[in-house]
Amino acid sequence: NSTSHYDFFNFPGKAWFIRVAGGFETETSLNQIVRGDVEFEPSHPAILSLFMGEQLSDTFFGTDFEVWLKGGIARRFERGTQDDFFEYVGAFKFYYSALPWSDRVLTRFGVAEGISYAERVPYIEKQNVEKKSPTTSHLLNYLDVSVDASIGDMISSPEYRHCFFGFSVHHRSGIFASADLFGPVNGGSNMNTLYVECLYN
Repeated sequence: NSTSHYDFFNFPGKAWFIRVAGGFETETSLNQIVRGDVEFEPSHPAILSLFMGEQLSDTFFGTDFEVWLKGGIARRFERGTQDDFFEYVGAFKFYYSALPWSDRVLTRFGVAEGISYAERVPYIEKQNVEKKSPTTSHLLNYLDVSVDASIGDMISSPEYRHCFFGFSVHHRSGIFASADLFGPVNGGSNMNTLYVECLYN
C-alpha cells in the first residue's frame, strides 16, 4: 500500500495498471473454484483479455481495501461451437494486501463487481440456460475473484515489485435471475485465468 491515504472517492489520479490474462472455460461453479477446485483444460473454450484501470482510493471507508476502476476487452475463442467474439467489461475492483507476509512477498486478494457485454452469448451459457432459465443475455453481471503476488518479491528483484503474477476467475452471470437489468437469466460462465498485472504512477 502507498504511504498516503485517501478518503473514499477522493480521486488521486496517479496509480494505474495494465493487465494481460489468458485461460480456459470451466464448468466448475464459482463457489467451488473459490474453495480450491481449479482446473485448466486446454481443450475447452479459451479467453484472452486486456484490462486497464485507475486507482480511486487506497482505503474503502477506513478499511485496508484499495478501490480501483477498471475496464477491459476480452476475446472469446469458442473452439468451433460458434464463431469467436469480443466481450467488454467495466467494474470496480477491491484489493486487500494487509497480510502478515506482505512485507516479504506482497500478496493481494481482489474482488471486482461490474457488468459484461458479450457480442455473442457464450455457448456454455446457452447450455446452462436450457437447464435453468427461459432466456439468455448479452449483458450480464461480471465478477472477478483474484489472488496474486509481486513478481519482484518472488524473484528478489526490486525493479519488478510493481508487477504481479496471479490467478483470477472471470465470471458472468444473471445473479440467479434476481436483477431486472439482466432479465430472468439464471446461469452464467466461468473462465479460470492466469495473468500479469503491472502498476504505474
